[in-house]
Amino acid sequence: MTIIYVYCDLCGVYYRASCRLHPLFIVSDREVREENKPRAEQTLPAFFEIKTSKIPKAGLGVFAKMDIPIGLVFGPYQGILLSDPKKADQNGYSWEIRISGKPSQYIDGSDPRYSNWMRYINSSRFENEQNLIAFQYNGSVYYRVFRPISEGIELLGKLTSLHNYSTRLYNFYSNWFFTGSIFFKLSLEFRLV
Repeated sequence: MTIIYVYCDLCGVYYRASCRLHPLFIVSDREVREENKPRAEQTLPAFFEIKTSKIPKAGLGVFAKMDIPIGLVFGPYQGILLSDPKKADQNGYSWEIRISGKPSQYIDGSDPRYSNWMRYINSSRFENEQNLIAFQYNGSVYYRVFRPISEGIELLGKLTSLHNYSTRLYNFYSNWFFTGSIFFKLSLEFRLV
C-alpha cells in the first residue's frame, strides 16, 4: 500500500492525505457544452480567463479574475494518452507519467479539442513568479496553489531553465508529490501530525 504525504504550505508540515486545518480543495473543470468551440477553452473555471501571456513568446496564459487562495487544486491535466516518447510533446504540452515497474506514458495536451484549460498554464521565468506546483497523483497531473494569486495575475507553474522556460515535459514518479521547484520541500524525514 502506498501512503501519500501532502505538504501544507501554511503549516510547513507533511501530513498523511491532507492537513485538517488547511485542506486542499479540488476545482472541477466546467462542463463542455458547445461542439464548435475548443474543448480546452470551455473547461476553464469561471474565475479565470485566457488571454495573451505576459511571458514573451509563451502564447496564451491563464489569468485570475479574482483573488485565488492557497490550497486550491486544479486537474487532472487532460489530453491524448501516448506511449511513444517521440510522438509525445513536440509542442511543449506533454507531461511524462512514470509508474514504478511500467513503461512511461505521456499526456499530450497540444490539441485544444482533446485537452482542458490547464494546457494554457505557462512556466515561470523567475522564482518569485511561480504560484502553482505540479504534482502527480494516481497517474494524473494536477496543479495546486502554493502562493496566493491576486486578481489579474497569471497562473504560472514549475520554474524551468531560463533558456527554455516554455518546455512543459517533466518527469514524475508514481504516487509521489514531486516537483523540481525550490519551493517544494522534499525531505526523507517526515514530521507527521
